[in-house]
Amino acid sequence: MKKYGDEKEFMEAYVSPRAEDAKIIQICNKTNYSCRASKVFYLGKGLYKDYVINAEYNLNARDRNTSPPKTDDPKNKEPLPGLKEVGEGEFKLSIYKKKITEERIKKIEEKNKNAFNFGGEEGGQFVEIDDYNTSSQSTKVFRLKVEKVTKAKIEKLEKHTALANAKDGVAYLGGKVTTADKNTGRVIIESDFAIYLSSADGKLAAQGYTVKQEYTSLKSVSVKEGDELEYGAKVGEVQTGDKQTKTRYYIKPPQANSSEITIGAKNAKYVINAKSDRTDKEKEEQGADSSDGNTEDLPIVGWIGYSGRVSPPGPKGAHLHAEISSLGGVGFTSDVSDKITSTSLDPYITIGGKKPSQWKQTSPYGQRDGKLHEGVDIAGTGIIGQPIRVTSSKYTVNDSGTEGGYGSYVVIDIGGR
Repeated sequence: MKKYGDEKEFMEAYVSPRAEDAKIIQICNKTNYSCRASKVFYLGKGLYKDYVINAEYNLNARDRNTSPPKTDDPKNKEPLPGLKEVGEGEFKLSIYKKKITEERIKKIEEKNKNAFNFGGEEGGQFVEIDDYNTSSQSTKVFRLKVEKVTKAKIEKLEKHTALANAKDGVAYLGGKVTTADKNTGRVIIESDFAIYLSSADGKLAAQGYTVKQEYTSLKSVSVKEGDELEYGAKVGEVQTGDKQTKTRYYIKPPQANSSEITIGAKNAKYVINAKSDRTDKEKEEQGADSSDGNTEDLPIVGWIGYSGRVSPPGPKGAHLHAEISSLGGVGFTSDVSDKITSTSLDPYITIGGKKPSQWKQTSPYGQRDGKLHEGVDIAGTGIIGQPIRVTSSKYTVNDSGTEGGYGSYVVIDIGGR
């Protein structure tokens, strides 16, 4: 199954190498994570009904990169995954903060319809230069193109333009002004968006690159270095004719002497990722009750299963056992668990996009079979295979693994009560 998935554009498969975890195989739809879970699959010569296929990838946060990597990290040995210098190659596109990105792109387009439409060749971008000796643009251009939903290609163009004819003198993506030269009319804005590329075979981890917008030959410049700009904020006045104002989006690896990589405006819409979490203003716009976790942007730390001793046995016994320790602790239990209910968990995690209290609490905190049950058990119809997400991006996975009859576990430090 894993070999089959590796050969396909639309799926990946992860099989736990640990025998005690092997009752769950993760299936990931590469382009749409809403694929439904199935409860039967073929393994070897037999059909095993006790096995489950989940619609997510990997078992815990240590196996799955739930947070975006650093952008423009000079510690990366290579400017691009698998390449010692910027050059042609194919890469996987990694998507983070999908919902936030979609919301922000919508706002950008509402501000200005030209944000992701420079006009292509009609706008003068990526066209062949007839007389490149007299052109103000470089004769060598590296262009990033979207090949498929999850794939990008960087190609080298000789004697082609990198910049398009500017329609508006605005910072489409907003961000911080890093260059504002009133003499030459050059402005560079470092946005709060990034592109994440990994090697085409997926063996090298993703690297992040901040997306920048550049203007050349502005007739006038109305910003200064250090200014923080909103989407569509004015940066200067454009001009036409021999001194036509030009613009583009691009990324530049931080390694010394790395070449810039230009991104077509239409492609940019499908490859950029929001770097930051929602602002307080965005949360207010989203609605008062934005903590139910019904978003793909929250990091996954596990999935609901039945790998331990459960009652009833098998899929029907699938549940989450959860504890909270305000005094901390490392390992599966810290011996200082707080007295809680399922509602106590609502500020910290979601299960399948719902608050824990919206599921069924099947076993409360307290005495059970002559022993103290230090936590609560949460179950319910359809809970098996549901992702467990942390509602805060500021968390640390302290420990994870399996613990006898308790099954798989993960210990999360959420930075205080």
